[in-house]
Amino acid sequence: MNIGIIGSGNMGGSLAKLWAEKGHNILITSTSPEQTALVAKSIGKNVITGSTADAVSYGDAVVFAFPFESLNDVISKGGSFKNKIVIDLINPLTPDIKGLLLGFSTSASEEIEKRIPDAKVVKAFNTISAPVVKSGNIKFNGVAPDVYYCGNDEESKAVAKNLIRDIGFEAVDSGPLTNARYLEPIAEFVIQLAILGLGDDIGIKVLRR
Repeated sequence: MNIGIIGSGNMGGSLAKLWAEKGHNILITSTSPEQTALVAKSIGKNVITGSTADAVSYGDAVVFAFPFESLNDVISKGGSFKNKIVIDLINPLTPDIKGLLLGFSTSASEEIEKRIPDAKVVKAFNTISAPVVKSGNIKFNGVAPDVYYCGNDEESKAVAKNLIRDIGFEAVDSGPLTNARYLEPIAEFVIQLAILGLGDDIGIKVLRR
């Protein structure tokens, strides 16, 4: 499928590489055209660059992989998001990454949905650390970490599920978009574990019998 990725940093660039290797077509963009061009060149096959509006119009799915404070700018430059599947990776972190800007009454994903109500927003990938994705070595001793995803549109969630599985993660349906309120604090917890000494090459998993 065609995937527009807004953000060419560690998460956006690494996901672009993994999906391109699986045969998906990628258009990637960021506020740094030079960096984006280098990322695209390093990946090679199946990746092109363009503007924010290009990424939105190109993608069957559009990935938000940029800081929360850039949200309004991206939406203003993106053009029409009508019926677009927006896969939101954003964690609304404080500048010192020691907390969240939003509490349990809303989430970055819900704020996105308010701003672009014609889009179909799915939260995904926000609890996975960038080094895990960047390494390309997804599994830990043969076990794939979970990627939790939630949203209000079942068809869009199915697309996200397939994209998660395509690159080797375990996809866990986490219900409606309001549950992003709980996924975002999980991401902050993972950050705190890294700071406490576990490092950032870590993953989390729900165990079931």
